[in-house]
Amino acid sequence: GNPEYNIPDVEKIVDLARKKDLPVIMDNTFAQGGYLFNPIDWGVNIVLHSATKWIGGHGTSMGGIIIDGGNFNWNNGKYPTLSEPSEGYHGLNFWEVFGDQSPFGNIAFAIRCRVEGLRDFGPAISPFNSFMMLQGLETLSLRAERINASTLEIARWLEKHP
Repeated sequence: GNPEYNIPDVEKIVDLARKKDLPVIMDNTFAQGGYLFNPIDWGVNIVLHSATKWIGGHGTSMGGIIIDGGNFNWNNGKYPTLSEPSEGYHGLNFWEVFGDQSPFGNIAFAIRCRVEGLRDFGPAISPFNSFMMLQGLETLSLRAERINASTLEIARWLEKHP
């Protein structure tokens, strides 16, 4: 993972977290913006990406992404900020309104991140930086294919020249 360039044993981590009724939050930045690996398919609950590195890909904008897999029960007694009334939102219970029984699916975590994050920290990307990220996203698959092909070629050369 980021920043160690290692490959975690995702299955083992997910199994352990499930036994403890904990969410798995994974930084998937170095999986090329999700091109190489989709953690949610492996049971991860929340995925983080540094959009600057792969999605934008050109160093023109800074940004990050939080992806809620909608696959965790936040109403298990361990997360009162999601399962009990929020004073800052006039008693809104994020789990009751946006949990697994909502017409939108289980988006309680994502909604809370958005509304409280914007209110408390103001992390809103500018329209121009959003445009720059989309420009990078359009070429993500091509860049990933080329980088992977070059990496394989270098690895094969290094294997022959220890």
